[in-house]
Amino acid sequence: MTDVTELVEWKPDWSVHPGETLRETLQERGLTQLACATLIGRTPQVVNQIINGKKSITADTALDLEHGLGISAEFWVRLQADYDLSVARQRRARTST
Repeated sequence: MTDVTELVEWKPDWSVHPGETLRETLQERGLTQLACATLIGRTPQVVNQIINGKKSITADTALDLEHGLGISAEFWVRLQADYDLSVARQRRARTST
């Protein structure tokens, strides 16, 4: 049996930008970036920047994704927060050694 403490304390040393999840979601649904942009009321450039990890998913963008794709805003916000925290941990680990 796995000790629950081990699961709670696990902190990966890698991170995946939420744009990767958006890219996979669009692929699974057969949607282009242009179609996504139209669904969420954003420009194709914004969708492309998110997918390529150059732009974060803000709370407003998360609400747009929820409305356009039917995936909760909380999911997108948590994904972004987890990514941001992971990047910050990695940055600190590099500077403290």
